[in-house]
Amino acid sequence: MKIPKNTSAAVGKPLAFNRRSLLKNTGAGVLLAAGTGLSWPAAAEADAGESLTLARQWIDRLNRRDMPGLTAILSDDFLYTAKARNPPEFMLHNNREKFLQEVRDTGVGSRFKKLVMMKVVSELGAGDRAVLETEGYSELDDGYVYANVYCFNFWTKGGKITAIHDYCCTHTAWLLLQHLKETTKPKAG
Repeated sequence: MKIPKNTSAAVGKPLAFNRRSLLKNTGAGVLLAAGTGLSWPAAAEADAGESLTLARQWIDRLNRRDMPGLTAILSDDFLYTAKARNPPEFMLHNNREKFLQEVRDTGVGSRFKKLVMMKVVSELGAGDRAVLETEGYSELDDGYVYANVYCFNFWTKGGKITAIHDYCCTHTAWLLLQHLKETTKPKAG
């Protein structure tokens, strides 16, 4: 038996692969294991349709603080979950109404001079799932810059978004909250 040069016969190590190739093949395995019957990237292209469209609409409407538009694409039983571990108070589960209220509260009239705007940097859609990686940027009225990165996982059904899991850099968000606490003027009363 001839052993390939990039394999260690002594310890039986597998062939070396580059990272991109491994990730690409892992994605294909996950899609096949899920029973899609399609290989990567064909699955993402064939099934991305509605779920990816809804995810993109969500980002666009959130950026514009389009409350009627957001309301229209969220299911009645919608659940928004921030998947933070530390600090624990960053983990939250908001139903549709509470999520929409949070968007209203951080919109016009808040301390944000420039509202958080997200730019999609990568996306993936298959079946009733979509994933968007975004970069967000905003400024407070005192010039403080809040720039964070996000990964949003979407679940869709019947033309509506039923759930979103939000992953972001909680350290960056924590610094924003600390800045807001330190610079908020006490209300006269």
